Amino acid sequence: MFGLHPPVTDHLSIITVIKMPIAHTESPLYCDFYDVDWEVFNGTFKKKLKSSPANLLTNRNDYNSLIITEHVPLCKLCAFTMCWWTPALSDLKKCWTKAEHAAYKYLDIHGHPSKEEAQHLPKELASAIKEAHTVH
Repeated sequence: MFGLHPPVTDHLSIITVIKMPIAHTESPLYCDFYDVDWEVFNGTFKKKLKSSPANLLTNRNDYNSLIITEHVPLCKLCAFTMCWWTPALSDLKKCWTKAEHAAYKYLDIHGHPSKEEAQHLPKELASAIKEAHTVH
């Protein structure tokens, strides 16, 4: 009985367990245009365009969807996906983290260059994030 008794109290906790089924929905798949090999994609498109230009013009949506399903991978988007985040921002964030660790390492040394770099990089990262937001 001591396991149910909270410390320093004279009463028992009220434990309620509610078993309700949770309806899960499948998130839709989206075309991931960031991972496309554009040279192969354009080559396939040019081949199809050269083989039958008249059909391509009349059934443009069919050809485009055919090429897209052939070369563009599908992905699930998470609710917390930052579509504007780029690999360049990841690299800049890694540099900033390393600079912060170096600045902490040389905390006692006055005027160490790592401290100046650690102060400069957050501003650079913030401006890069703002620019990525505006471009997206």
